[in-house]
Amino acid sequence: MGELVAHIVPISRLDHIEGALSSLVGKSFLQALRTTTDRWAHEIRGEANTPILSKPDEVFADVVRTFELRHIICHEIASAYEIDSNEVARCFESCVAFLRVADEFISETIHPGAPLSQAEMNIAAFESLAEKKKLLEDAVATIKLRLDSTELAAFEIAHENWQSYCDAWANFVAGDQANGGTIWPMIYSGTAETLVQHRFEEVSGCGRLGDGG
Repeated sequence: MGELVAHIVPISRLDHIEGALSSLVGKSFLQALRTTTDRWAHEIRGEANTPILSKPDEVFADVVRTFELRHIICHEIASAYEIDSNEVARCFESCVAFLRVADEFISETIHPGAPLSQAEMNIAAFESLAEKKKLLEDAVATIKLRLDSTELAAFEIAHENWQSYCDAWANFVAGDQANGGTIWPMIYSGTAETLVQHRFEEVSGCGRLGDGG
């Protein structure tokens, strides 16, 4: 799929990027970049909530020029073509700024209001795990109603063993809690959530032990 998109969607000019990204996000990509702010700088470092690009027109013009220079260097016989080093430096800085603001905009579009600090990430991961556990608990309660006493006893043993496995595996992946640092809770919760989701699918799709479901 990546090769297909790479061959079909042109990105050799800034207007190509503008067209492709605008189609994906449903509005002008470049226009959106003009007002994109740095959430980390504002929410974590306490800086003013101002646009990342102070001079967007200049940045966009330099990106356009960078594509032009690339074409000259790569596709034209330009051995005698002179490129000013100051222009190269300016275009480089503008491209870095363009990539930074584009990354911020795309990240915020895909994951609006995503947690920024490690503490927020840990809380979000824990809450997401709790939601998945609630779904699993409901599925477990439902299947228990369909089991006879023998099946119920076997199921409870199996599920208790699974719970022990889930905790043990999540602890193994996250590593030693004492040395895991502040990211440990997020790794543990993320690993456990994957297992809980898989268990939910197993339980939800499980029939009675004797009916071949």
